[in-house]
Amino acid sequence: MTYPNGPQQGPQQHNIASYGGNVFANQGKKMTVRQDNRTIIHARMRTFTGWAALVMIAADVAFFVYGASAYTGNEGSSADLVRAVTYLVMLAVTISLVRRWFRQRL
Repeated sequence: MTYPNGPQQGPQQHNIASYGGNVFANQGKKMTVRQDNRTIIHARMRTFTGWAALVMIAADVAFFVYGASAYTGNEGSSADLVRAVTYLVMLAVTISLVRRWFRQRL
């Protein structure tokens, strides 16, 4: 780490912002500072999380109906287990999408 020139400006250096000024702190990584007086407006980006959640809900219902109609009940049949695990994974993704959609709405 390099310090500004002068013995008084080593680790004891203090940064104090004047009226309307800025103080920037850095923890050793590259930092780019652009100072201008433009106002940056962050527009809300349109996301399709709500539509994705609706599609997943419809897919969950359809897969649940398929899994219920294809249930064999035979002992040792791994197909029932695969369908059940697939449905639970789809349900977890749906819940995640619904949570994300609600958080974006707040």
